Amino acid sequence: MPKKPNYVLKAGIVIHPKGTNKFYANANIPDEVAEAHLAEFPKAIDDFLSYPADYALRVEARKNGEAPTPQDIEGLAAAYQKADEDRKQAFESVNKLTEELNATKAELEETKAALADAQTKLEAAGSEGDGGSDDGALAIEIETLKADLETANAEKEALKKELEELKAAAPKKKPAAKAAE
Repeated sequence: MPKKPNYVLKAGIVIHPKGTNKFYANANIPDEVAEAHLAEFPKAIDDFLSYPADYALRVEARKNGEAPTPQDIEGLAAAYQKADEDRKQAFESVNKLTEELNATKAELEETKAALADAQTKLEAAGSEGDGGSDDGALAIEIETLKADLETANAEKEALKKELEELKAAAPKKKPAAKAAE
């Protein structure tokens, strides 16, 4: 049973290598001829309907007089798979940090509300002028809430910074190339 070719030309495109009496069209072009043609005319990749994902490496190897081996192709496929897994992990980390940041923001809002409530109570107690023991307790509560707010703000900033670093370090998604068979 014939194997599926790695390179398939678009309809109507014919390649005639210099110095030969051979013409190639559609699916009858051998890898060597296609890669030699692409080595000479790199922009001719647009003339192909399908080609291997690693065609650029294959063409470069042909330029250097080497033929790509199946081991090279397997290694490349493994590298692509690893890069894809790394990209997925990076996006998962970004999503997790985003969730943590949102939770911290909610906690910060609650702390701000509690601080505002305590401030209101303190002002109300201060206007009464009774000088009772509640003033000291409210002052301590306000100081505690202020410290909580500062801690939450610092944590929020640290999470934002970590999220930005992860976004910057995350590999960019590459367009899916057609896989070599």
